[in-house]
Amino acid sequence: SIFNDGNSSVCPLICFEQDFGRHASSGNRANFMAIGTNDGWWSKSHGHLQHFEFARLRAIENRKWVARAANTGKSGFIDPQGKVIGKTLNWDEQGCLTQKISLEDRETWYSRWGDFLVIFLFITLVGVQFRKPQRN
Repeated sequence: SIFNDGNSSVCPLICFEQDFGRHASSGNRANFMAIGTNDGWWSKSHGHLQHFEFARLRAIENRKWVARAANTGKSGFIDPQGKVIGKTLNWDEQGCLTQKISLEDRETWYSRWGDFLVIFLFITLVGVQFRKPQRN
C-alpha cells in the first residue's frame, strides 16, 4: 500500500518486507520509503547489520529516500544512491534522528520490471551452457 496525503506519498515497509525487492518496488509510485522494524531478536549478532544493508539496496533499486526506524538495531536515513546519511551506531542505542529529504517521482527500471533481467540472464546462461559442444 501507499499512503498519500496529497503532497507526498510513502511506501511503508514492516520488518522483513524490506528484504524482498519486488515487494518493496510495488510502491514505486511513492515519493519515499519508510521502514519500521524490530531487530531485537538478532541480539548482538551481525544479522541486524545485514538487515540494515537491505534497506540500502531498496533505496538504490527505486532511487528513493529511505527512513528506517528500528526499536533495536540500526535506524537511519539512506539517500537514493544508497549513501547512509545519518544512523544510530550501536545495536541497542536510543536516539532521535532527523533529516530533510527530497521527494522522488521517477520510476526506475527495477521498480517497473523487478527481477526480470536477472531471470533472463540466468535462463540465457543455462541455455548457452547446454548448447556448448562437448569435447572428448
